[in-house]
Amino acid sequence: VIHAACPALHDLDQRINDLTEAYAAIFVEFCRALGSSEPSNNKVWTNSTSSAADTPKVLRLIPLSEGLLENKRLNAQMGRVFWTSVAVALERLPLALQRQLEDATIEVCISRASELPAFSETLRVVPRGHQLGSDCGRVTPKNGNYEWVRKNNSPSDRMERLAASSMTMQAVYCEGYYLSNGRAVELKHVAAMVANTTVLRACEVNAELGGAGHETSLRFSPGTVMEVAEALASKGQMAAAVNAASAYL
Repeated sequence: VIHAACPALHDLDQRINDLTEAYAAIFVEFCRALGSSEPSNNKVWTNSTSSAADTPKVLRLIPLSEGLLENKRLNAQMGRVFWTSVAVALERLPLALQRQLEDATIEVCISRASELPAFSETLRVVPRGHQLGSDCGRVTPKNGNYEWVRKNNSPSDRMERLAASSMTMQAVYCEGYYLSNGRAVELKHVAAMVANTTVLRACEVNAELGGAGHETSLRFSPGTVMEVAEALASKGQMAAAVNAASAYL
């Protein structure tokens, strides 16, 4: 049994964020019970009460938002928010844990028969890799440009960015996607890329570079990332440009 506490839910944006964290924590605990390996340090999670082989591979999940809606206007969106939160929670799991859950079953338990249509009618199952439309997955421009992706921060803007990032995560998980004409595009070496990805913190840079002769400093330079990188490169310096798009999600 996994005990979970759900916060009171006031608005749509806060509701999805909080539920996503709650469901992600549940999935991590379920993987821990199954004896999954933790990707960050390769430790093995073990079940303290029984062996991983004895743990049922079926997770019976109830919607955490039941009875906790302080904003009753959100009731009509209950099913849509549930599936969105669960989908994003699964996407945010490390790839190793996502693969672990492929061998498990998640059963959604709806306690009230009257609420079943709200959940069943809003569930869309994608049988294969994501199919792009005629827009090729682009976000919608606003006022003739895409500045809103970097600057706007309203709940609807955050939801649109979240939807766009979810398409990317789905393509990565499926290791490919389909164009609007049905042609398949394969993403190769995803597992190798994930396995060889390293998190490097600023406080560790000196140690990684050999210590002596290197110093970490932070300073502001006017211009876009690429403009600053080009200016440094033109001076003979080595420059790396970091895409901060994920910071806006």
